[in-house]
Amino acid sequence: MLKLKVIPAIDMFRGKIVLAHKGIREKYRELKNTVLTEKVDLENIVEALYNMGFREVYIADLDAIVHGKTETLEGKILNIVDNFSNIRFLIDIGILGLQLKPPHNVDWVVGTEYLSFNDLLRLKPNVLSLDMFGNNVTFRRGSVSLLEIVPKLKSLKPKEVLAIFLDRVGSLEGPNYLVAKHLANMLSENCRVIVGGGIRDKGDLYALKLLGIKAVLVATAIHRGIINTSEI
Repeated sequence: MLKLKVIPAIDMFRGKIVLAHKGIREKYRELKNTVLTEKVDLENIVEALYNMGFREVYIADLDAIVHGKTETLEGKILNIVDNFSNIRFLIDIGILGLQLKPPHNVDWVVGTEYLSFNDLLRLKPNVLSLDMFGNNVTFRRGSVSLLEIVPKLKSLKPKEVLAIFLDRVGSLEGPNYLVAKHLANMLSENCRVIVGGGIRDKGDLYALKLLGIKAVLVATAIHRGIINTSEI
């Protein structure tokens, strides 16, 4: 039976963990309260997740993604990666991920929001993040309908595709089931499809599992104690 893996998602901004809100980055606020640990810093959060059984963690370095530079990567993230060698990290560090060699337990995630459509076709990333608002994929210079993107993705043959519903992250309004179903139907045979954004509870996990989704990114529901399992 197909299992669905839950991957905790962590957004880092100016060295702090922040809670995303519908892709409106000026509304992202520092994480203050979580059921995971009293001390809200990257090391303690990752340690708590490890103790709960999570063996994959997604990290987005927003300074690197937005500005193309980062102090958080070397000062915090890479130290944590080194300390938790039994965790596989999926890390988006923006265009820096096209230049730096990843540590052994890291795969750089390449996101569409800082690429052009032609960059995507040329680079052929192994782990691709579709940064989405509604049913459209955001690129550096505008957006493109998912229906136009998916046939191209099949020819690129990425090992993993993350569909991040930016307009739903932090909202607990539910994932974009229409997009999830389409991606699972079109790509899941040879590609691990991961979706994130808006996931409310285990009901959403089971529904996505039935659609053929293989993994999900979750943040808010984990910090609130609603979801506490690494796999279903």
